[in-house]
Amino acid sequence: FYGNLNDIIDRLRMDPYTRQAYLSVWHPEDQSNNNVRLPCSLGYWFIIRKGRLYCTYHIRSCDIVRHFKNDIYMTSRLVQFIADKLKIGVGNLDMWIGSFHIFKSEIWKIKIKG
Repeated sequence: FYGNLNDIIDRLRMDPYTRQAYLSVWHPEDQSNNNVRLPCSLGYWFIIRKGRLYCTYHIRSCDIVRHFKNDIYMTSRLVQFIADKLKIGVGNLDMWIGSFHIFKSEIWKIKIKG
């Protein structure tokens, strides 16, 4: 397999100043498969600064009710896993979400202060 998680860890280990540690979840063939839902996660960019591992998580679409908490949790665990392998601390987790949404029928499921 190309571009697996071990490649990312190795790249960060060999060059802690790299800006090229990107784990892609989206693959071009995903676009052409009309019978399957497209992945929402696009990828994860890892960067080490001042002895800490930072991550920017790029996500195409995220449902606040069904998936947001899980996306944060799973990405946080991924960052912790890599940081542990590199024996460094954890920095910030940033998320870029193209469509952060909730269905109108489910607005009652979240608390809105106002």
